[in-house]
Amino acid sequence: IGTFQVVDVISRSLAGSFSMSPARLWLPMLLRLAFVPLFMLGQRDPDGFLWASDLGRFLLVALLAFSNGLFGSWAMMFGPACCAPEKREVAGMAMSWCLVTGI
Repeated sequence: IGTFQVVDVISRSLAGSFSMSPARLWLPMLLRLAFVPLFMLGQRDPDGFLWASDLGRFLLVALLAFSNGLFGSWAMMFGPACCAPEKREVAGMAMSWCLVTGI
């Protein structure tokens, strides 16, 4: 849990330093689905490549946390810009509410 939280915070702070096109943000979000079979494989075969040592586990969790913080921050930054100017404030508040409540 500590590894996830630390790396997530670091990646959120880096989100403003570099960016990507908002129209292509769906692609890395879709690629994050690859973590599901990796974690399932770790439960099925704990002696496998990533799970044989603590370093592999920390690396996998750190990559998940980094992608979570970076792509989540980019989504929060780009979201209101996709709305009409008069609705951006409401969109920002709705996105913040969803983030806080875990939706």
